[in-house]
Amino acid sequence: MGQIYSVIARPFRNFNIENRAFKVLEKRKTEPHSAPKHPTTVKILSRVREENPELFKKEDVKHEQLNENLKKVFVESKDPIAQPSTEKKSLPISRHPFEDSELGVMDVDYPIPEGKATLRTVFNFLGQHRLNPEQVTASSIAAEHKLDLAKVEHVLNHFKIFNLYIPDEMMKTSSMRKAVQEQLEMAKSHPGFIHVPGVPKLAEAIDDKAQTLNSNTSESLNTSGTKT
Repeated sequence: MGQIYSVIARPFRNFNIENRAFKVLEKRKTEPHSAPKHPTTVKILSRVREENPELFKKEDVKHEQLNENLKKVFVESKDPIAQPSTEKKSLPISRHPFEDSELGVMDVDYPIPEGKATLRTVFNFLGQHRLNPEQVTASSIAAEHKLDLAKVEHVLNHFKIFNLYIPDEMMKTSSMRKAVQEQLEMAKSHPGFIHVPGVPKLAEAIDDKAQTLNSNTSESLNTSGTKT
């Protein structure tokens, strides 16, 4: 029923719609209207209008002297007019990818104040302390890098460098050793991978591991052959 009513009422609703719209627009031009105000704002304005009617009367009176003064005001600029540059300079272009450092945003290239240490320095003395804890002590590290002894002791106690453990079963054949080496080489590209000075590199560690296993295997074979 509603659909039938809308079909019947539509021609009457749209009758002469353009002329009616133009009349509304013309009325708005001749009779300006301000934007609708919030009810609380209307109450405040009405109260102010009642208490100070002279303020609103001044808005309706044209201030002739003020208009004359405004006609005498001019703005003069003495600055030279900036001319657009016609030179076409070639901008520097670099198509090489940005190579990030080992430590990324944690790496610094500016002088470190006394009593502080970079993350790279901390990794270095952690690796040296792990390899030779009797000589590379907390006191020697603090004296060399001018650090607080108590803080160095806390670092040595609570921070360690991970040890890489490779099971012996993964080093028995050359194909398995090659697969392990490929995986470790891929790990080098990770931002968190850092080579600590004094610690054997991956390839050297794999070769040493393989040689140790081969020598142990040959010794066991020789021993078993001798007993036989």
